[in-house]
Amino acid sequence: VMMRLFSPRKTTLMFVIRDKTRTPLENLEPVLREDIQKIWDSVPKPQAHIETPLSEFFNVEVVALSSYEEKEEQFKEQ
Repeated sequence: VMMRLFSPRKTTLMFVIRDKTRTPLENLEPVLREDIQKIWDSVPKPQAHIETPLSEFFNVEVVALSSYEEKEEQFKEQ
């Protein structure tokens, strides 16, 4: 399983923030990316990939959706 993680093919990790608030995505995204990086740093990796950045294996995307209950039409459009 671990070796599949280190294949040359990139996988997209999409994080969806649901029920976004007034806090702009531009403020939330860096915090989420920092947490993702901390997780990546703690993952055991083969010796050959100890210093390999997350971006070599994954495309990270972050999107935000409006609240379904408060803005149902906008939620469905997104």
